[in-house]
Amino acid sequence: MTDHKASVVLFFSVASLFCLGNALAGVSTTVMLADTVDYGEYKCGVRSEAIVFSVQTFTAKFGSAIAGFIGAMVLSLVGYVPNAVQTPETVLGLRVMMFIMSALLIMVILCLYLKFYKLNGSFYFNILKELSKRREKISLD
Repeated sequence: MTDHKASVVLFFSVASLFCLGNALAGVSTTVMLADTVDYGEYKCGVRSEAIVFSVQTFTAKFGSAIAGFIGAMVLSLVGYVPNAVQTPETVLGLRVMMFIMSALLIMVILCLYLKFYKLNGSFYFNILKELSKRREKISLD
C-alpha cells in the first residue's frame, strides 16, 4: 500500500472512531435525559419532558459557545498565528491541548459521572417499578 493510501485509510479509521464516540455520547445524553424525566416524575409526581428536553437544547448551545471561547483562548495561549507557518512550540502546545488535555478532561468527566450519576442499576429499576405501580393505581381509579 502506498503512503497516500495508508494515510487515507488511517484518516478514515480515526474519523470513524471519533464519529462513533460522538454517536455514543449523543445517545447517552438522550437516555440520561429520559431517566431524569422518570426521576422527576418519581420525586414530584409530574412528568416534564418538554421542559427537560428544551433546557437540554439550550445547554447544548450554551456549551458550544463556551467551547468556542475556550478554543479561542487555547489558540491565543499557545501562540497560534492564522495563515502562517506555526512555530514548533505552537505545534507542541496544540498537540498537548488536543490530545493530552482532552484525554485528561475526559477522564475527569468519567470519574464525575461514575461518582455522581445514580440513575442506573437497582436504584433506577426501583424507580421504574414504583412509577408502574402508581400508573396502575391511577388507571384502576
